[in-house]
Amino acid sequence: MSNEEIIKEELQKVADEAIALYEASGKKVSGNWAKGIKIETSKNKGELYSYAYLAGRGPTKTNKASRPTLKERILEWLQDRGIRPIEKKMKLSTLAFLIARKIHKEGTDKKRHREVFNEVLTPERIQSIIDKVSEFNVGVFVGDAEAIFKQLAKNV
Repeated sequence: MSNEEIIKEELQKVADEAIALYEASGKKVSGNWAKGIKIETSKNKGELYSYAYLAGRGPTKTNKASRPTLKERILEWLQDRGIRPIEKKMKLSTLAFLIARKIHKEGTDKKRHREVFNEVLTPERIQSIIDKVSEFNVGVFVGDAEAIFKQLAKNV
């Protein structure tokens, strides 16, 4: 197995475990977070990309509206969860607007969000991956050295 294959396999395990934690957390809304995880590898490097949804957000800094807007995403979330306003006269879209306005002004409480990659990608896990790649490199070096010594022995 090559370095790239080892790194890709290990990062996939990290992603799978992070998704499992996310699914079990009860914070799943649209499912887009798990779909947005991407792994890129090269010979000696691996990168794992993900949306930052689970880390919370600060107050809105620009006036640019995203598509779908925060209000639209919150409305979808409320509908998916079956949440209704306490006041019977209030529309669900009004509740979504009020929640979105508060988030735009204040952000969300980052203490209440899960950092699933930090829970999965521990220093011990990183060291384990480094050890696996190092073992492979030592094996390749020893194999190459043996081949060179055999060739030298034939030429002597």
